[in-house]
Amino acid sequence: MKKSSIIQNTKLQKKSFENLSKIRISVVGNYLGEKDDIIILSLVGSNKDSNIDFLSTVNSYVNRVCSGLSHAKHGLYMIGNIECLKSQSELWNRIYTTLNDMKKIGNQLDLVCQVHDTVTQVRNASDFAAVTDGGCMQKCYAILNCGHLCQRICHFDDRDHLQYQCNKTCDRHICSEKHRCPRKCFEECEKCTIKIEKTLPCGHTATLPCFVDSLDYKCYVMVEEVLPDCGHLIQLHCQYRKLCANFSTFCYKQCNILLPCGHQCTRKCHVNDDPEHKKYVCKKKCEKKNKGCKGDHQCRRLCSEDCMKCEVTIKAALPCGHETRMECGADIEKHICTVEVKQVFPKCQHTITTSCFAQRDSKIHFVTAILPCGHEARLECGAEIQKYICTVECKQVLPECQHTITKPCYRVQEYVDLSKSFDDSKNQVIFLKEKNKELSKNKHSG
Repeated sequence: MKKSSIIQNTKLQKKSFENLSKIRISVVGNYLGEKDDIIILSLVGSNKDSNIDFLSTVNSYVNRVCSGLSHAKHGLYMIGNIECLKSQSELWNRIYTTLNDMKKIGNQLDLVCQVHDTVTQVRNASDFAAVTDGGCMQKCYAILNCGHLCQRICHFDDRDHLQYQCNKTCDRHICSEKHRCPRKCFEECEKCTIKIEKTLPCGHTATLPCFVDSLDYKCYVMVEEVLPDCGHLIQLHCQYRKLCANFSTFCYKQCNILLPCGHQCTRKCHVNDDPEHKKYVCKKKCEKKNKGCKGDHQCRRLCSEDCMKCEVTIKAALPCGHETRMECGADIEKHICTVEVKQVFPKCQHTITTSCFAQRDSKIHFVTAILPCGHEARLECGAEIQKYICTVECKQVLPECQHTITKPCYRVQEYVDLSKSFDDSKNQVIFLKEKNKELSKNKHSG
């Protein structure tokens, strides 16, 4: 792996650890002229070919080595393959001799816990798993502000435990009964919900959450009370007892008073609301027969509604003797009998087929006849045609004056004859007017 890749990967890992935010990571070439209290120098030249790369360069390796070894104020730690370095460089061979005489060379790094003074020896990357929080594997057990002990593994961060959440049971007293809080220590204490027996102002007892004030609690014990207005004895919650003296609406007893219709009132006690049932509307089913019912057909409406006309279809005997199907509530006298019958007219002895109701209204047989004038007319069978006066309106052109008149058929010839009797048109008009007056007078008098 190239040097730039190693540095880049190290910087990415640094972002994952908050405690490393103030640690500087840099290559030796960028560190010239600077100093720090403690320096950890990584000597990357370790391989099978003993190639130490830039550390052996004649022009630059001396400056680089000097820069790496001389900028620590209090402590310098070098990690690398000293055997590989000293075999390829006289300078590193002298450095090795000096460090070996001082007994400063080893194959492990001793990490001392600043809290418990325990020593953890690390030789490779996996050994750091024993000190992931920067201390050791012992419990922290620092005394917290709540009085409990910290349960984390020894940790370098948050030594003042400002962010630590204590998961022990709270156990603080949260009420006058000295009940202890059941929540976790780091959580806010809530009202005490432990249920205890309390005496209420009314004298009854109730099992309530500890935080509930008995003075504010509404008593739900059932008691008996006589209502002053109606005199009924009812059961109700104790909390409503004081209201009974002023309100009869608490009465839940049924009224059950017998109404004029024969049914009982279905309302709750209403001694102060229409006690005489003048406005009461009975919702019971009507027990009467339908209006005009000739049988036993019960009304389907409510008691308070007008009974409907009986519309049940029944068989009935008509006054004429025929049977028919009709509505039960219909007037039998007004029923039209449609049964076909044979009717013989006594005068002409003709027989016709007609409905029963028609034969009662007609005793004369009428036939259609052709009059001498050519018009048709309905005449009584056997009547003389010559004596029948045709009243059909006809138009006639008078021969003398050529005027067109519209008159009943039986009078047309009369006007024709008159027009022939007068040559003088003036006298003719006067005569016709006088004749019309005379005819009109006779018509009114007749």
